Amino acid sequence: DSYLLRNDGGGAFTKAALAGTSDNTRGIAWGDYDNDGRLDLALSNYAGGNVRVLHNDGGGAFTVHAQGGTSGNNNGIAWGDYDNDGDLDLAVAVY
Repeated sequence: DSYLLRNDGGGAFTKAALAGTSDNTRGIAWGDYDNDGRLDLALSNYAGGNVRVLHNDGGGAFTVHAQGGTSGNNNGIAWGDYDNDGDLDLAVAVY
């Protein structure tokens, strides 16, 4: 599983579970894929080549918005606007 450690501003962190992280997550990347001003998460999961995008609802919760796959075991992941269309794309390192 993967967790988000939320900073309370006073030097302590609170653990919050993230949805969609049960497939041996190997990489996590922040990015605002839907351009709503809130950072969302992309998860690169090793088992089954699963990639999940978690939507940030702005209230402290993330929900699985989209998922896809690759043909191998995923490791790293990164956001970038590959085709310069204003939408973030994902690059996934596969083992």
